[in-house]
Amino acid sequence: MTDFSSNSNFRYLEIIIMSLISLLAIWTIGKVVENQLFSIMTIVLLIFSITILIRYYLRQVFDIEFDDKLFIVKYKYRKERKKQIDYEKISKISLVYERGVGRIITMRYFDSQKKKKFRFSTVTEDEKFMIFVKFLKSKNDKIEFKFAVPFSGLESEYQKIYPTKFRKVLKSTL
Repeated sequence: MTDFSSNSNFRYLEIIIMSLISLLAIWTIGKVVENQLFSIMTIVLLIFSITILIRYYLRQVFDIEFDDKLFIVKYKYRKERKKQIDYEKISKISLVYERGVGRIITMRYFDSQKKKKFRFSTVTEDEKFMIFVKFLKSKNDKIEFKFAVPFSGLESEYQKIYPTKFRKVLKSTL
């Protein structure tokens, strides 16, 4: 059995970019504003908001492992360190190409009647991704897959293995 795993380490890049933009804003306000009290209050407010945003993004960094019975999410910066979720709760998986980050998987699932989602780096390369899809379909055949990856034959491979009604109707009308 092939075990799959991934992470959401791309969030670190978002933290760095956000911090640099905020520091640039602080520096600009310090140079432009002549009122010292106003500039000090603005700098304190921006530092406070940067701290809150960094804490928010760090809470979203995790490792994810796909086992035989369930998938395990291990958070790096949360009190709740480990979360185990059954495959039956997954409703939709999207594979999307994001510029500067690469291929990102968005997994939507239900947790106590609420829709939630995880965003993490792709589990495998294109050639082996269909093995991952088959693995998930064997655990829950109701999972809906969406592919938005340019110049990739993943969607056509998926349609060959799991044809949808649209493709069946299209073939019969031709």
